[in-house]
Amino acid sequence: MNSGVAITRNKALPYIKGELVSFMDPDDMLSPETIENVYKFYQKHKGSTDVVSIPLEFFGDKKGQHPLNYKYEKTQLVDLYKNPSFIQLSSSSAFIAQDKFTKDKLKFPEDVIVSEDFLLLNEIIADKMTLGVVKESLYMYRKHGKSALDTIIDKKENYVPRVENLLSILHKARAKFGFIPKYYQWAVCYDLMWLLKVPKKNAKLLSSDEIAEYQFIIDEILLLIDYDIINSCKHANYWIKKYYLAYKLKQSNAVSLNMGMHVSDSTILYEKRDITLNLVGAEKNEVGIRLFGNLLYPSDFERFANARLIINEKYYYFNLRLNDKLSDKTLSENYRTHFFFTVDIPLSENMLNEVILFEAFNGQDWIIPVRTFGKFLSLNPARQFSRTIIDDNYDLVLDNKKLKISNQKEKNNLKVNQFLQTVDFKLFRYYQDIISKKTKPIWLISDRINVGGDNGQALFEYVVKNHPEIDVYFVVDQFSETFNELSKIGHVVAYGSIKHHALGLAADRLISSHADDFVIKFLPNNLKAFYMLFIGKYVFLQHGIALGIDLSTWCFKNAKNFSAFILSSKREFEVNGISSLPDFDYEEKVWKLTGLPRYDLLMEKQNSKTEKEKVILFMPTWRKELVSNFNAISGQYPYSSKFKESDYYQITNDLLNSEKLIQVLKEKNYRMKFVSHPSLKHQDSDYALEEGVVSFTTEKYVDLLVQGDILITDFSSVHYDFAYLKKPVYYLDINNEQDALTHLAESYDFEAKLPFGEKFETVDALVDVLVSKIETDSLVMPLKYQKVVDEIFEYHDTNNCKRVYEAIQNI
Repeated sequence: MNSGVAITRNKALPYIKGELVSFMDPDDMLSPETIENVYKFYQKHKGSTDVVSIPLEFFGDKKGQHPLNYKYEKTQLVDLYKNPSFIQLSSSSAFIAQDKFTKDKLKFPEDVIVSEDFLLLNEIIADKMTLGVVKESLYMYRKHGKSALDTIIDKKENYVPRVENLLSILHKARAKFGFIPKYYQWAVCYDLMWLLKVPKKNAKLLSSDEIAEYQFIIDEILLLIDYDIINSCKHANYWIKKYYLAYKLKQSNAVSLNMGMHVSDSTILYEKRDITLNLVGAEKNEVGIRLFGNLLYPSDFERFANARLIINEKYYYFNLRLNDKLSDKTLSENYRTHFFFTVDIPLSENMLNEVILFEAFNGQDWIIPVRTFGKFLSLNPARQFSRTIIDDNYDLVLDNKKLKISNQKEKNNLKVNQFLQTVDFKLFRYYQDIISKKTKPIWLISDRINVGGDNGQALFEYVVKNHPEIDVYFVVDQFSETFNELSKIGHVVAYGSIKHHALGLAADRLISSHADDFVIKFLPNNLKAFYMLFIGKYVFLQHGIALGIDLSTWCFKNAKNFSAFILSSKREFEVNGISSLPDFDYEEKVWKLTGLPRYDLLMEKQNSKTEKEKVILFMPTWRKELVSNFNAISGQYPYSSKFKESDYYQITNDLLNSEKLIQVLKEKNYRMKFVSHPSLKHQDSDYALEEGVVSFTTEKYVDLLVQGDILITDFSSVHYDFAYLKKPVYYLDINNEQDALTHLAESYDFEAKLPFGEKFETVDALVDVLVSKIETDSLVMPLKYQKVVDEIFEYHDTNNCKRVYEAIQNI
């Protein structure tokens, strides 16, 4: 059994000389005054407490205060009966009286995997039920890598062993005191709430029996913690606390639940208004004006879900669609249920400029829910007036906090223009200048912030060449190679510039191969009010083809609001034979089966290829757990010093430096080109490659695919482009199954995702096949995989740009 640091610490206990002992981690630090201030405090209160606690602050990968630092408002000796929330869980940020070890012979428990210091501290504190807190001191804790939640999910010891320890703390407290003091309930509840934040029980890590045992112990713990403790747990999510109040009540009592009911004298189960209506957007349709958004119910009351809109004394009921994937979860159970909603308002004189009210049913009464506004509505309750443009005739306005559909365009424009001039006069004038000169539709097209070469650039070049009736711009970083390259053929605008902001507001279409929020919501926070001028519609070209993966929790209607979503196959977003398209909540007309724009150029270049260079491409995708924090300014991930410790590095490096493969490459005059993923580009320096045989490359994406005779990848979407050319693809398992837990959606379907070639579990197995193919020049995609290509791709021609252009025009 891995006993953590307990054995090491216990071996050091006989050597304690001082009056106090602390157990610092080697990467951590103390502020200079800490030792002196703690010692002075202990000398003053010796005999009254055995533990002195100091504030804890994070540095390193995470910075900030520890959630329990609220107890350090002043230096004092704390009576833990009177202040039970002043809990101490860590021995690192505590100084403990040495006689607890030398005289009482206490030790860290060695028969547990986690929480050894938590268990020991609670045993020590039980003697006096006091805690010294010293404000004028600081423990600096270096935070590494993954979040606490990631760590909980990934480690088996954070399941049954951890909750067994928590339950034992409560049992021992009851055995010592005859009851469970609130201090111990607070301590256990605090730690338990971290575990309850985990959305799903990890069925890939735990057996069904372990999952059942884990849940059973949690139930036992909850029965031993008072309602008011659960409700008061300071760091816990409000909705999770309320869910477990109801859960505990149902476990111990058969009463029916009502919103607003008391579960104890001081604790209310749910407030009567604990229903949230998030109004996301407004659009014109054949009925009139459609409002859409999310309705969020406590899951205990989801069966009552119903909502309506009231305007001029008329009721319009919501069309609700439950979305389980987006519902907030704790241990695989919904605690807050998400519904998509739409509600249509007919356009008539008695509906315009009238106050819109919302009501939701809570099981007993129709109540006014908490109302919020989503990112596609430029409505701000803090301002006297704000609006969102619906179309040329109608606005959705918030006037003195009153929501209305308005046809008073001239009046609304005057209010908006007067206000925006006070926000940023220069941007406002730039925008007005563009609008005054606008004679044709404006399209803004982009790929990544810092580079083109994807579907955006392909479509941009097509529109520039074939459709002068469109005023088209490509958006990219002004210091990128793409900026200079495309400036020679058309209009290019620097991402984040005032011109970009003004054009974005005036544009009829915002088109991109990427769906990140920095594309969709392109203004900085201080300029968000300018979205009151925005008229555009969003088009998602996609970066690749989405087979065997479900993106409906990322690109759904309320998150991205695409007016056109480009597809290349009827099987996209199909996982385990089931389509996830309905979960995106788009109307059928949004899905456009056209093919990807970049395939036109790809096919044209392949058909005109003349050079005979023999090239193997190695193009693995990235892993989000291997990168440092994203730099939004540079649009890149910085270098990570821990990359070389990963299995990903070891496996990719083994292939790139395989002596057997390099030898046959030399003999047959082949080259291998390693195309590292843009998110891992800063790690290139970690590889030492065979000069003249294996190399990095900065060549254009399309040129590489045309050059390549064989593609090796893991599960990068690049294999679709290569397979489109009907050239052989080989898949190398770079810890794919493990990465499915961290990098990919849980529902990722490898069999559907990797249909164009053989999959190899080891580098050696792959190298054996590669050597055989290279020696015999057998560089042809097998017929069975060519048939798969024909089945998957709807089109196999050079008219993708034309179809995409027409689809966008017809929005």
